[in-house]
Amino acid sequence: VAGTVGALGVLADRLGPGDASGRSPFLLVPGIDVPFHSSALIGGVEEFQAHLDAALPEEIDPGLLVGRYVPNLYPVPFRIDRDYVEAVTESCGGGPASALLERWEELQARPGRLTRELLVQLLAWQFASPVRWIEATEVMVAPEPSGGLGVRRVVEVGLGAAPTLTNLTSAALLADRRRDVAVLHVELHAAEVFDTAAEPEPVTKT
Repeated sequence: VAGTVGALGVLADRLGPGDASGRSPFLLVPGIDVPFHSSALIGGVEEFQAHLDAALPEEIDPGLLVGRYVPNLYPVPFRIDRDYVEAVTESCGGGPASALLERWEELQARPGRLTRELLVQLLAWQFASPVRWIEATEVMVAPEPSGGLGVRRVVEVGLGAAPTLTNLTSAALLADRRRDVAVLHVELHAAEVFDTAAEPEPVTKT
């Protein structure tokens, strides 16, 4: 959620200490003073979409995203079939991807273009929509037979001074009592990420 400092303080008090472990359901993300991922920014979606349009190639290989990308906007592994596009549109009140459905026959014949345009919609509307992070995390780490991606190692690429996604992922996994997934940061855990830890000294027999 986003709000004033005072309102967030009231929310933290109302949520209380959480479960028996004493871990509060309220997690403050420091250093963010803009209401990202809230309807307060709905007016900026069109401009953000224009920036994405300018930055991305005309077509994107579906193989890069299908079954591998879990959008925060709609936490289901990415697909380019009509059912998926309709579900994305329905989950966001009809705004995102509705234009894609109007051009469905044209785009269906061009999978690379469809992939690109659906990605633009997912990213642009994520800008002003709630982040469904816990659900996305659950999908990423769930076993493949149950529809998940079977991820067992998560690495955040960013500044070590602000490991936001590392903290959020760790909190989501802890809340789900999952301890079989490694959560690392490319700067904070560089030796483990790049496997550059020093080799153990050989044991000399005496």
